Amino acid sequence: MSEEIRCDATVIDAQVGGLGKDEKPCLAVTFQTNREEFQQIVAKIFLTPAAEKMAAKSLTAMGWNPDAHNWDIDALIEQNMLIGKKCSIVCEEEEYEGKWRWQVKWINSMTGAVLKTVFDSD
Repeated sequence: MSEEIRCDATVIDAQVGGLGKDEKPCLAVTFQTNREEFQQIVAKIFLTPAAEKMAAKSLTAMGWNPDAHNWDIDALIEQNMLIGKKCSIVCEEEEYEGKWRWQVKWINSMTGAVLKTVFDSD
């Protein structure tokens, strides 16, 4: 039976690339946690039209509004905009090819609240 753990996490790395046979565009975000089970864990955020809403929620929870930045993922990576950002993650233990491993299931803001609209400082 799988187990879920919620914990605080800090982004320590972010890379963009293709994943799987189809080379689906994906943002791989590495988190540092204080959990004994996984001190570092990688979340996969797919950057496809079908996954856009979930990607936007995850990115916003980490403190980066994709719409306000015109989804400029290249700038996000080049300028290390996620590095040091804190959030709350929910991880689940899953069986894969006969082995158990931890996966990031959800990325949430530290407060649990995600703004629908982010206003400019003006």
